[in-house]
Amino acid sequence: MKNLFLVLSLCLACSSYSQDANVRKLMKLAEKGDTQAQIELADAYFNGKGVKRSFQDAVTWLQKAAEAGDAQSQYQLATCYLEGKGVSKSDEAAVQWLEKAASAGIPAAQRQLALCYRDGRGVAQSNEKYFTWIEKNADNEKPEVQLDLAKAYYNADGVKKDISKARLWAEKAAKKGNAEAEYLLAWWNYQNNPNSNDALQSLLKIAEKGNENAQYTIAQAYLKGNGFQRSEETGIDWLEKSAAKGNSDAQYTLANYYFYGNSPLIGKSYKKAIDYYTKAAAKGNAAAQRQLSVCLYNGVGGTQSFRDAFNWISRSLNSESTPVAENNLGVCYATGNGTRTSAPQAIELFQKAADAGDAMAMYNLGAILLEEGQLDVKKSFEYLEKAAAKNNLLALKKLGDLYYSGKYTNQSEERAFEYYNKAAQQVPTPQNETLDYFFQQQDEAYSDVFYILSQCYANGKGVKKSVKDAEVWAIKAAELSNKNAFEWLLKKVDANDPKDPASPAVILTVADGLFYGKGSKKNNDKAFALYEKLAKQENTAAQKRLVEFYLDNKNPKKDLEKGIALQEKIAKKGDTETQLSLGKYYLTLVPDTTTPTTQRVQPKPQTATNTSTTTQPRRGEIAMQHRSAIKADVHPSEPKKGMKYINETKGVFWLQKAAEQNNADAQNELGNYYDAKQDFAQAINHYQKAAQRNLPAGQYNLGNCYYNGTGAERSYDRAADLYKQAAREGYAAAQYRLGHCYYHGEGIAQSDNRAADWFEQACDNGEQRGCEMLRVVTTKK
Repeated sequence: MKNLFLVLSLCLACSSYSQDANVRKLMKLAEKGDTQAQIELADAYFNGKGVKRSFQDAVTWLQKAAEAGDAQSQYQLATCYLEGKGVSKSDEAAVQWLEKAASAGIPAAQRQLALCYRDGRGVAQSNEKYFTWIEKNADNEKPEVQLDLAKAYYNADGVKKDISKARLWAEKAAKKGNAEAEYLLAWWNYQNNPNSNDALQSLLKIAEKGNENAQYTIAQAYLKGNGFQRSEETGIDWLEKSAAKGNSDAQYTLANYYFYGNSPLIGKSYKKAIDYYTKAAAKGNAAAQRQLSVCLYNGVGGTQSFRDAFNWISRSLNSESTPVAENNLGVCYATGNGTRTSAPQAIELFQKAADAGDAMAMYNLGAILLEEGQLDVKKSFEYLEKAAAKNNLLALKKLGDLYYSGKYTNQSEERAFEYYNKAAQQVPTPQNETLDYFFQQQDEAYSDVFYILSQCYANGKGVKKSVKDAEVWAIKAAELSNKNAFEWLLKKVDANDPKDPASPAVILTVADGLFYGKGSKKNNDKAFALYEKLAKQENTAAQKRLVEFYLDNKNPKKDLEKGIALQEKIAKKGDTETQLSLGKYYLTLVPDTTTPTTQRVQPKPQTATNTSTTTQPRRGEIAMQHRSAIKADVHPSEPKKGMKYINETKGVFWLQKAAEQNNADAQNELGNYYDAKQDFAQAINHYQKAAQRNLPAGQYNLGNCYYNGTGAERSYDRAADLYKQAAREGYAAAQYRLGHCYYHGEGIAQSDNRAADWFEQACDNGEQRGCEMLRVVTTKK
């Protein structure tokens, strides 16, 4: 054993001695300038071969070799500077050595240098130089890099546009299994020839594999009829698939469908629109970010957040600058909504948007330049006039105010009137229907313009004095709940001046203001007195208001007998609304105390499987046996009292009178009456008339007739079409029925997505069956 240890010790000593001797030899050669020796010595220090490991010493010898022109050493030295290995970390020094090694043809150095240019590491960022260096060895790169090269050549991003090279690199990436490259090749072919069947089929195959971009392209092809027969239904199906995969363009497009409700397949739903805008915005879609910010600022869908609106509009501008977005961000800085107030930043943004031709920005710039600390009258008027020339309501009113008061300009009531008159012709878009601008109280300005015009006519300022015209404009303003206009009209009524009596229209407007609380606090007693005054003059509108007063459950002076008597009087004049109201009243079912109680056999409420629900029919709705329902047992129910109409003869008479004047509601009510009588021919006749006048209830009831084959041959197709028409108008029961048709594929292509969509809208509108079926569809998914 001792001999064995002795032999091993001698072997180790000899080995150590051999390595030390070799290092000493390398040292002598390296000191004499032998590049190879310097390289090997550097390697020895890096790995501790025959010397104590030392990165600093390694770098010293490596640098000598690099300075001598050894390209591999130059690359290794660059790596040391990038990693801070044996030398202070320095991206700049690394790039200098990488340039030398890359120029000498070292592939690894070329790739690393390319990445430095791509990331701006140690050198100014440059896509051009990134692609120049990365292409030299791109055959050996990952498919993602090859795809980047393809995109660069196609879009001329850092390189000269070259479609041939773009296709070359895309094909190489596709051969390595890159799905996006495969899609791009098909997409480029499609762009060159949108009607090419081969290109479309290639895209379709890729879409069917689940590529979200291909799915979006196929959706657009169907929606526009490019290469496929136009089909909004198929297009939306592909949009939904693409959106579910996370394609922001598909999400944004669906959001617009829901916001505007401009597709027969998709009902208007701010809730779903905002949900899709939010998804697309989170993925960086600038258009979605802009429109989401408007929804949040204007409180569309019931949620308002100035802070979130500010954040999203800021993000959209970072991605894509547009005049509308610049204006909206300027509004935040001008008002302090969502951020700190900053007039300089607001002015800068308004200026950019105004110079790009945005009328609202022109107004905002002109307005802010008249504020204290920012005053520039000449420039303000210049931009206000530009905005007014584009019919901007706020600018027209502002100029009217300035000329009317003579502030910052020569007073001119005539010019003021001209601006006010033109402003009155500009109807503002409702706050919850715009996806362009952050709302700036255009509706208030609009009603103010009406009131000011009334005062111009009342006092002969800028126009010939006219009491009649003054009243007309004041009434318009008061109907928009303008408090000043209401008070002016009220003073006129209270004055009771026989020389200047208030017209019936003025009295009615004041009474309405008091009764409904429009521009005033509610005062039923005073309103009632005014209505009675007009009613004695046979003013039909006032008489109808008195009916409301008599029949109001919250009114302590409620008088049903007086209300009905007055309705009879109005109905005889031919007023269709009153005829309808009377008809519905007389056909109200009440307990029949003159007939004995009967005992009926009623079916037990039906139960349903997890695919549908059943309910008892409501008036005007035909009970439907769902395909999934289980047949119910029959058992005796509790005795029920008989029911009768208050006055069947009068009810039918007044409904017919209203129906003869083409009142759609009356036609629908007659349909309900004959439906209950099981006179289905008469029922469907009246439902058809109501449906033709686009009454959702009539469309829905007619749809039920076709669905069940009552009064007409059964047709699921016609039923689904009628449900669709009513559903789009927000009719909850029709939304539920349409969801049911989609769920079972009855009269329409089966679609769980569409079914869920309509069930959700029905649920949101208070239809409990919609909520139940929404849970069923969601569970199924």
